[in-house]
Amino acid sequence: MKKIKLMLAALIVFILVPSAVSAAPYISYGAGEWDQVGYSQTLLLKTNNHVKTQTVSSGGGNFQIRVTGSYYGQVYKVWLYEADGDKYTSIPSSPKYGYGDYTMTWDVSDYVDGTNGKAEIFAHIGYAKTEEYATLSFYD
Repeated sequence: MKKIKLMLAALIVFILVPSAVSAAPYISYGAGEWDQVGYSQTLLLKTNNHVKTQTVSSGGGNFQIRVTGSYYGQVYKVWLYEADGDKYTSIPSSPKYGYGDYTMTWDVSDYVDGTNGKAEIFAHIGYAKTEEYATLSFYD
């Protein structure tokens, strides 16, 4: 009986005291989760032209660009492209219009290629209602 009580006490302590592994932060990368790719990039949205963003890798499926720091009444266009070396292909349903702080989503499943099995994605953003700086973040 004493052994059973001792084992039960040890089991309770084991369950209640967190280990270093269970206390570590959990980072999920996979289907169903939006994972940031690349870095957040602040660009000047121009009224009479567009600017090119960084190129990021996507595993396919849906791809998002989130624009923040843009004022409420702003309107701009975003074109999405897939790069293959010096060549690039426009993703259908481009351009999309953004309105202030805005999230845009594209399906890039058909553009996964190459030895890494990724789509290399970049965007052009511009032709804004007024010139201003905005921050773009990329999610896969």
